[in-house]
Amino acid sequence: MNNKVSFISGNFITAHLGHIRLFKYSKKFTKELVVGVYSDKLLKYKSPVSEKQRLRAVKNNKFVTKAVIINESLEKTILKINPSYVIKGAEFKNKKNLENKILKKIQGKLIFFSDKSEDIASNYLINKNINFFQTNKLIKLPNQFLRKHKIKISKINKIINDFKLKKICVIGDVIVDEYIDCETVGISQEDSTLVVRPNKKNLYVGGAGIVASHASGLGASVDLYSFAGNDTSLKFLNKKLKNYSVNNFIHFNSEISTHKKTRYIKNNNILFRVNDINSYKLSKEQETILLKKLKSKKNYYDLVIFSDFNYGCLSENIIKKIQTIFKSNKIIKAGDSQSSSQTGDIKKFKNFDLVTATEYELRLNMNDFENNITFIANKFIKNYKCKNIIIKLGKNGIFIHSLDGSSKIISDSLGALNLYPKNISGAGDAFLVASSLSISSKSSIWEASIIGSLASALQISREGNVPISNEEISNLFN
Repeated sequence: MNNKVSFISGNFITAHLGHIRLFKYSKKFTKELVVGVYSDKLLKYKSPVSEKQRLRAVKNNKFVTKAVIINESLEKTILKINPSYVIKGAEFKNKKNLENKILKKIQGKLIFFSDKSEDIASNYLINKNINFFQTNKLIKLPNQFLRKHKIKISKINKIINDFKLKKICVIGDVIVDEYIDCETVGISQEDSTLVVRPNKKNLYVGGAGIVASHASGLGASVDLYSFAGNDTSLKFLNKKLKNYSVNNFIHFNSEISTHKKTRYIKNNNILFRVNDINSYKLSKEQETILLKKLKSKKNYYDLVIFSDFNYGCLSENIIKKIQTIFKSNKIIKAGDSQSSSQTGDIKKFKNFDLVTATEYELRLNMNDFENNITFIANKFIKNYKCKNIIIKLGKNGIFIHSLDGSSKIISDSLGALNLYPKNISGAGDAFLVASSLSISSKSSIWEASIIGSLASALQISREGNVPISNEEISNLFN
């Protein structure tokens, strides 16, 4: 007779998001979950984390009833535990599974978990041992993550200080973000719709414009390349970008009006949004203007950021041509292609140093809503020869997947550093800028992830896009 337990095994060198989802999934079958952690001697390569540390990390997860070290073999461990179910990720479904042979002996069942979930009930493991900054009670410092990756505050401060030495090129779609603060009037008697009265209107720089503005605020010298309509919105952008010390190369396109997103808000909650967007395709003349300007500065930049909102500025073809211009130089390339209310394509970013994407964007682009996030991120890096991909998980933080200067791919998770956001708009833009600037300043991917997460945490603590300053991030450590 089987014990009414589920069993999961693994190396657990980094206890990440996919593991939490797998552990939670086991509760659909049994109340008890036993997790087997392979001993150091059974690992195929030397782990930076000892078996005792890996066992402790697994034990700390609230979904795990018991964790054991697999010392001799998987077969002996399973026979000893005698589980009703063994659960594995869907990526193992079409492979040879040793567990099938073992489970026949004990009449158990092998189940494959399809990782479709967008929500995580528990962020317990990821956020464990996070302490508050004394200087900002809304923003948290992940001490365990810092210790695990041997990150020193002095090194973080040096990286941030080095931003002032960097010359940055930002290319992408510029947007005007409008926020209209509303007062609720009531419910319409005719059609039961909500009736609001606008009180206050604020305009902010958005899209690639705020990416460039963040970079300037962080101390870098920044050139911005984009296209917009010759209208009042462009005048607003030109004025604000000048105030933010961004060198502005926005060319006007007579065929479109400047992109504008209007959010109607009440008590910091967005009631609804109106997108006045004009998708377009660059003409050959416009491509020539852009490429000619970039060629004239091909030896100038340390970092190129592609901020793609998929409105027409950055086609796959133009990205290839821009890469060709900078191919002979060791320029860091970073990209983000948004799919929140449109269809993005992160596959454009071949051979990039850093790609950032939401989990939905990654799954959509890789056409995979079945396998776990580690499997899909690994596939992306291998197929498109990127060094790092960071998956943005909203309130659950980020998932980092990286070559990190070696031939082995490693990953880890970092929880959200601000759990009480005022407005989540623009979080990804702030993260993209700060993390890619860090990489250009010779940080590790782990240091870049910390700095990017801090920038994102600061951004969502206020309404609208306001450039983050170098001092704001530095002060969080003092």
